[in-house]
Amino acid sequence: GVTLTRMTQRPRDPIREAHRQWVAHGWADAADGMAMVTSMIRAQQLLMERIDAALRECDMFVSIGTSGAVYPAAGFVQTARYVGARTLELNLDRSAGSTHFHETRLGRAGDLVPAWVEEMLIS
Repeated sequence: GVTLTRMTQRPRDPIREAHRQWVAHGWADAADGMAMVTSMIRAQQLLMERIDAALRECDMFVSIGTSGAVYPAAGFVQTARYVGARTLELNLDRSAGSTHFHETRLGRAGDLVPAWVEEMLIS
């Protein structure tokens, strides 16, 4: 048969544990600030996991109006392309990552985006 066990402990809070560790190791004065930094970093990790999962499932990746130079976003095109997505850059000028796109269209977003959307709706 199947045996069910009841959890007797609450799930561990990694931010509270980080704070506890800072205090335990003699850094009580810095513990509150470091817990805040830890929570921000953890939030970024959770968001990046969701973004990465979405990129791995996409079949088309479009970048609109960006320098393509600031990470982690600058690496999204590489992830999408790696998993086989078609990649398109719509930008005023070539971005730092233009070479990673299958296609780059240059011009004003106000012109390029409506034309691209119309193209997608027709196909």
